[in-house]
Amino acid sequence: MLLFTGLGAFAQEADTLLVKLKKTALDTNRVNVQLDLAYYYLFKDGLNKTDVDSCLYYVHQARELARSLDSKEHIFLALLIDGQLILEQKDFKGAEIIFSKVADYYHSVGDKANEALVWDIMGESIGFYGDLSNYEQRLRSFQKSRKIYLAGNYELLAAQELNKVANTHLSLGNQYQAEIELGAVIEKFKELKYPKIYQAHYLLAEVYDRKRDNLSSLFSRIECVKAFDADKNRVEVEGYIYYQGLAEHYMRYEKYAQSAFYYQKTLDLAEKFKDRLYYYRCLRNFIKLYEKQKNHSAGLLLLEKVSKKFPPSTDSEKQFMLSSQLVLHNYLKDSKATEKIIPEFKQIFMKWHTSLKKTPDDSEVNTFVYLYNPLLDYYLQNKQWDKLALELNLYDKLKSRKLTRSSQISILRFKFRLDSLHGNFLSAFKSIQQIRNFNDSLNAADLKAKPNEFDAQLLSIKKEQAIKELNSRATLQNIDMVKINKQRNITLVGILVAIVIASLLYVGYKSKQRVNNQLQQQQIAINDQNNSLSALLTDKEKLIGDLDNLLNQQRSLITDKEWLLKEVHHRVKNNLQIVMSLLYNQSAYLKNPAAIEALKDSQNRVHAISIIHQKLYSKTNVATLVMAEYIKELVHYLRDGYDTGRMKIKFIEEMDLINLNIAQAVPLGLIVNEAVTNSIKYAFLKTGGDIRIEGRLIAHDIVSLTVADNGVGLPPDFDINKTTSLGMEMMKALSKQLGGTFDVSTNAGVKITIQFTIDKSVKALPDEEPHRFS
Repeated sequence: MLLFTGLGAFAQEADTLLVKLKKTALDTNRVNVQLDLAYYYLFKDGLNKTDVDSCLYYVHQARELARSLDSKEHIFLALLIDGQLILEQKDFKGAEIIFSKVADYYHSVGDKANEALVWDIMGESIGFYGDLSNYEQRLRSFQKSRKIYLAGNYELLAAQELNKVANTHLSLGNQYQAEIELGAVIEKFKELKYPKIYQAHYLLAEVYDRKRDNLSSLFSRIECVKAFDADKNRVEVEGYIYYQGLAEHYMRYEKYAQSAFYYQKTLDLAEKFKDRLYYYRCLRNFIKLYEKQKNHSAGLLLLEKVSKKFPPSTDSEKQFMLSSQLVLHNYLKDSKATEKIIPEFKQIFMKWHTSLKKTPDDSEVNTFVYLYNPLLDYYLQNKQWDKLALELNLYDKLKSRKLTRSSQISILRFKFRLDSLHGNFLSAFKSIQQIRNFNDSLNAADLKAKPNEFDAQLLSIKKEQAIKELNSRATLQNIDMVKINKQRNITLVGILVAIVIASLLYVGYKSKQRVNNQLQQQQIAINDQNNSLSALLTDKEKLIGDLDNLLNQQRSLITDKEWLLKEVHHRVKNNLQIVMSLLYNQSAYLKNPAAIEALKDSQNRVHAISIIHQKLYSKTNVATLVMAEYIKELVHYLRDGYDTGRMKIKFIEEMDLINLNIAQAVPLGLIVNEAVTNSIKYAFLKTGGDIRIEGRLIAHDIVSLTVADNGVGLPPDFDINKTTSLGMEMMKALSKQLGGTFDVSTNAGVKITIQFTIDKSVKALPDEEPHRFS
């Protein structure tokens, strides 16, 4: 018998179940209906004390009848409901004791499927009744379930549990572990041809978002939607999150047509299922797309169409509609339309602001700031400073809440303008400095793109100046020719007048005829010069056109090369991720601790190389990476992987800003991985200690890297030349590969020093002060 036979209660009302109860005899069928009724009341919307009492009543009835029938399984099914009731009362330790008893029963009868399912229900229930502080217990429940499924050869169920483990790791902030686990899940789903693989792709995209790896997130979301659309048995309403997530990322990369397509699919789904709240949430993002395209009139037309189809009725819908209208009117500078809706806007948002004091949800506070900002933008745009100051006071009352960087930047921007106006320059300077700090971390990619845009504009300006100069020269030549012609005509006219006066009419006629012939010849000469000038201008335009084509081809080739290099690094990184996932899956089947530890060491080494390729395809310069950033991320991964916080181990990192190419970064990363791993595993007792990683540029192109700990040190008889340790041999070999020296010393701990020369094609960045990371 499978667990949760009573789940059918969710599709039935209490009246239907009570009718079935009257028709059943005193057998296990009656017990099943009683359990169905217990589940009905347990999961009823708006659970109250009466519902809890009804649940307890039917659980008691089911248990007593099961005992009289000597049905052990039904006794434990009733006990399982007791455990969920205890979870509802937030007694997580007590609930785990009860769930353990139920799981032990199924273990005793050899039913691994239901034994694993008990722990899965425990994990899911903690997510329903608990919060983040209980997620370690939730993680353990899913891990137990997966281990049991693996022992029973339930490969698909084990992969689904690993998906839940990865999701819990993501909630706990351990993105690195979640990424490895999701890689293993996706590979297993592909192997088993599981159609709902999109669930893992979506979680992997969320991991990349947390790591700010937007390109990988976009690729994962594309795979997610592709798999979702291919699943004939999909739950269609799930498309909300998949389509909207892909639309948002397409908009981030200015792929507006693709973004609009998936926003429209989200709206169509919301309309189909009559989900007004989700419809309006998607609508706000759709309007943001129109803002990006500067197609504000089309945005207003869409709002007008929605107002007729789904007139806003709730406060939430009115908030979305009014905020969107205000944004678009601001862009169109339609003050009359804006002033018309401000009273209703203020009324609905003041009511919301008052309710924020009662809600612990900081995300709702950030939504309020995002939707209320258009009113402050209007006051700023129209220089209504007093009103702007009053509105900022509302934000001051939200200081105690956890605001996102985006919310903080918008508030600081308003304060900067107001402080500048009132002469509070110190406060204004502090605001603008904070904004710059936020923007440096959020918009690094945009800042890197601006020099290319500037170069393109400069080239265009120079081209226009060259054309103007050529046109000016041609105009001056025409003016000179006109002056010459005028002077010649005056001379000839004077001669003609003299001839007419002094000579006979015949001589005058002949002279005039001769003059006309001369004028014709001159005109021919002028026409020839004009034709030559026109030919020169045509050649000039052709040359300029050819130059533009060559420049465009050059830019296109450079862009293609950069994308190809990024794609290569991205694929290498994905392949390494697959290797890590395979190692991770293999370790689940091993029981020898030494073998598991060896696989984990190999996994760490592969990850050290994987980080390099991830960083190379995530930045504009795909040839080099910064040693300090790379080592910082590698150490962070090792720190999370070995749970060094529990071991009381502290890391101190001091790095100069040094660029390395991939040929030197790989062996260097493996050396650091080995040295730090050895210190974590062998250097410290229970009291913990410090691990210092220091990288210095000691000469023009010579780097000294030191990894030192203050642990127990090496044995007195240790000889580096006679040691057979794989880690030491690997570090010595990698140092030779770098063309450097390797030294180990022990004095109040172990100190490993490597010195090598930077590849001459890569130099330290000029005019930069050394960075310190700790």
